[in-house]
Amino acid sequence: MALQVRIREDARPLTVENDNQLDEVLRTATEEARKHGTLGAILIEAVNGNVITIVVGGDETALGFVYGNGDPPYYSSRGPSNEDRSSPAS
Repeated sequence: MALQVRIREDARPLTVENDNQLDEVLRTATEEARKHGTLGAILIEAVNGNVITIVVGGDETALGFVYGNGDPPYYSSRGPSNEDRSSPAS
């Protein structure tokens, strides 16, 4: 996996090559946004140009997706979880 990740518009993109590096970037960006009391947008771009935008720093997470080939993006939102957190996953 080779991805370009941008956590600030004024910063150069970071190259992420594995899950651990991606987790670290996401954690750092979330902590930075919460520290400043703002939301942060993380743009993750694949080699084919597809981009996922993740908004972090709040109680909920928002996602956006844009195809690198210019086709219209598709979105999905489930809303609040219906999961009963008191029972174990089946």
